[in-house]
Amino acid sequence: KSQPLFGVIYREATRGNALPKRALRFLSERRRIRAMKTKSILLLLGAVIIAGVVVFAFTTCEEKTTAPSVEDSNVREITVAEDLRDEGLRIDRVLVARGKKVATVYARYLDTFSESVILQAFDRTGKEIGRSKRTISGDVDGANYCDFDFDARVPMKSASYFMLVRAEAVSVPATPPVPAETASPDGLVETTVPAAATPDTTETPAQTE
Repeated sequence: KSQPLFGVIYREATRGNALPKRALRFLSERRRIRAMKTKSILLLLGAVIIAGVVVFAFTTCEEKTTAPSVEDSNVREITVAEDLRDEGLRIDRVLVARGKKVATVYARYLDTFSESVILQAFDRTGKEIGRSKRTISGDVDGANYCDFDFDARVPMKSASYFMLVRAEAVSVPATPPVPAETASPDGLVETTVPAAATPDTTETPAQTE
C-alpha cells in the first residue's frame, strides 16, 4: 500500500535520506506550476500598466487638439457696450482658458445679430493689456460660444475683466499737441520785437530876434 506522498517526503527528509524519484518529480512540478503562475501575474500586470499609459497618452493628446473646455477655464466679468445690448446681444461672463491665449464668451441673441466686435482685456488697475477682434452672429433666441484669440504676448493671467464694443467704436486716439516749452528749436519761428522808440533829448537852439 502506497503511503501519501507528503508523508514519504517528510519521513525521508527527517531521516536524511535521498528523496524518491516520485517525490522529486512532484516538487519539480510544483515549482514549475508556481513559476508559471508568477509569470502569468507579471504579464497581466504589465498589460494593465501598458493599457493605462496608452489611455493617458491618448487623452492628453485629445485635450491638446480640442478647444479649451469650460471646466478648465477661469471666469471673468464682462461689460457689453450699450449699443450692442440694444441690438439684442447678451453676454454674462468670459471664460479664460488656462495656459492659452483664448477668451471664450457665451453669447445669447434676443434678435438677429451679426456684428464685428472687439473684446478688450483690462488688468486690475484698469489698464488695457490686449484686444481681439472677430465677427459674432446668431439668430433670434439663439446662443453660441465664441472664441477670441489674443496675441501670444498678452498676459492673460493679469486680465481682471473684459469689455465688448463694436469694432468701429474703437478708434486710435489722436496725437496730443506738443507743448510750446517742449517743442524743438527747429520748430519754433523766431520773431523780432521792435525796440521801443527813445525820446529825442537834444535841445533846439533858441531863435534870436
